[in-house]
Amino acid sequence: MKNMFLLFIVVTCVFSCMEAPQNLTRIDDKWIYAADPDADAAEAIRNQDYRFVGVNSHNVIIPGFDIDCEISHESIRIIEGTSHFYPSYSIAKFNAIARIYAEYYNVRMKVHFEEQDRVICE
Repeated sequence: MKNMFLLFIVVTCVFSCMEAPQNLTRIDDKWIYAADPDADAAEAIRNQDYRFVGVNSHNVIIPGFDIDCEISHESIRIIEGTSHFYPSYSIAKFNAIARIYAEYYNVRMKVHFEEQDRVICE
């Protein structure tokens, strides 16, 4: 029983020291590097998908909107893999591009809402 306990401790220590693989959720897709936010927003409008694009941070951020603007979660598509934590240059680059993409996309959607005399934030 004592040997079994020691074995358990050793195995636990070995596995706790191993580096866990990072879940990079869609970052390796690189879709965003070639994405066109204007064309994507126009396509969404044609498909009657009027959601805005958000990114994860400490909470969800919707680039292009004032922080006080309250938009329901159902009206937001979050770019997977975004975060406020940048453990590497490639992840920092992905997040920077994701924010710029979301801002351009959201501006296009805002213009559509204004053309339709629809109110986004009050």
